[in-house]
Amino acid sequence: MSEHAPFSPALQSALSHPPLERKGWQTTSAPSYIAFFLWAVFFDQLGRRTLAIGGIGWSVLGAAVASLLCYFLLYRVPALWGQKTGWPFTVIGSSTFGTTGTVGLTFIVFGLAQILIMAVATLYAVDWAFQGLSLCGLVSLKWLEPMTLTLGAGAGTVLELRSPLILITSLVWIYAASLTGHFLVRIIAALMKIYPIFPALMLALAMILTLTGLPSFRPLEIDPATSAPVVDGGPRAFLMMVQMIFGFFAIAGTVAADFGAVNRTERDVRLGGWIGVALAAWTVATLSLLTVAGAVGRYSAPLHLKNTPGVGNFSFRTALVLGLPEKLAGAIFLFFALSSLAQTCFSADIIGHRFAAVWPRISRLGWNLIGTTAAWPLVATGLAIRLEEIFTLLGAIFAPMVGAMTADYVRNRGVWPGPRRGLNPAGLVAWLCGVAVGLVPLIAVAGGWSDGSRLQPSSVFAFAAAFLIYTLLAAIGAESQALPIPKPLPACELPDAADVPLSSEPAPTA
Repeated sequence: MSEHAPFSPALQSALSHPPLERKGWQTTSAPSYIAFFLWAVFFDQLGRRTLAIGGIGWSVLGAAVASLLCYFLLYRVPALWGQKTGWPFTVIGSSTFGTTGTVGLTFIVFGLAQILIMAVATLYAVDWAFQGLSLCGLVSLKWLEPMTLTLGAGAGTVLELRSPLILITSLVWIYAASLTGHFLVRIIAALMKIYPIFPALMLALAMILTLTGLPSFRPLEIDPATSAPVVDGGPRAFLMMVQMIFGFFAIAGTVAADFGAVNRTERDVRLGGWIGVALAAWTVATLSLLTVAGAVGRYSAPLHLKNTPGVGNFSFRTALVLGLPEKLAGAIFLFFALSSLAQTCFSADIIGHRFAAVWPRISRLGWNLIGTTAAWPLVATGLAIRLEEIFTLLGAIFAPMVGAMTADYVRNRGVWPGPRRGLNPAGLVAWLCGVAVGLVPLIAVAGGWSDGSRLQPSSVFAFAAAFLIYTLLAAIGAESQALPIPKPLPACELPDAADVPLSSEPAPTA
């Protein structure tokens, strides 16, 4: 085993896995990414800080630019390297971050992010399911009202929780979906290649039925975020739209390498990206924005927005309630709720795979259940619905990963140089600096620094910072030693294949 000492068992297993069958873009990247963008979490809150202050034109333009940036900056390089090498992101990252760094970032950090995504998916599934049932007259809205708990005597800390009905349902659903993801993830993945047709039809139908309100739509004159008159609403809406879409897609951009690894040619990589990423992101975002604008335009009562995540007349959720007949809106909610629950299954499976690969003493199922237990409090407290902050956090963490990798790609002219020993200082420092830049808006809001909160699109800046810093550090020789790709280990020395699935065909997931 000394011959393979520089490589962790998880990375060695990925390097030793036999190549996968190459397929076309029509059955790999395009349908998976289209399904990802049809997830209600993507488009539900796009209009709250964009359409509300900047109107339709600036918001749709921002969505178009963001979609192109997702393709060129986040998707293209990982996908091309995956196609050229046949390796997934967990292996390709060993060049940019080193053999130790890639385990920390592409296994551990990626796995931790899936806990957050699992919570978001579960909360949306439960919330939207009950919203649909209430519109169909099957559940009373009184049963869905949140409750508050006072911790400590007197004026103690007040903790707001979801309603008891949502708490119980979400607890059952998240564990049920977690176990489904462990045992039946391939069946769920196969179903999700067909099921997104229905949410797509529902989205198009909602847009068509609310079109009559578009001529009456007007953006707000008072900014719901600051309660002050709107200043430069259009440009601010444009930048925030780029931030929301780019931040949302950042983690999905990393797995573009996994899709590239199963693509036959570079043409498949390009077509899968143009159709599944650039076109799909812009189309879904535009349809949802038009639906919201049309619903708001048709609504005759005065608008009173609350600056609370997920609340307000510029979310897609509220647009369905305002602009469509109750029974139809209820059915649409149920369609989107079911597709969101599928994402819980995928995230649970990824958590088990990634953590078991690093710490195999605990089984995949054990890690699956640990991750599920960590995710549920985010559901119970409602923190998982704060999408603007969540997209910012994910963009700050994963956009710099791809930024540093892109610098590595450019420096080596598209040829993968192979793994680097231990921690690659250039990649690690570039990533940390990018994360610091991407987190500026969140830190600024927490510290009351209003100017810092306007640093948008922060995820794009995080990508650029990581790219520039890696380029500079690599130029002065701060990269660690490159290692030859080792020979495959004998089958008897490989980790249990059931515990370390590192080159399986990627599922339609973040």
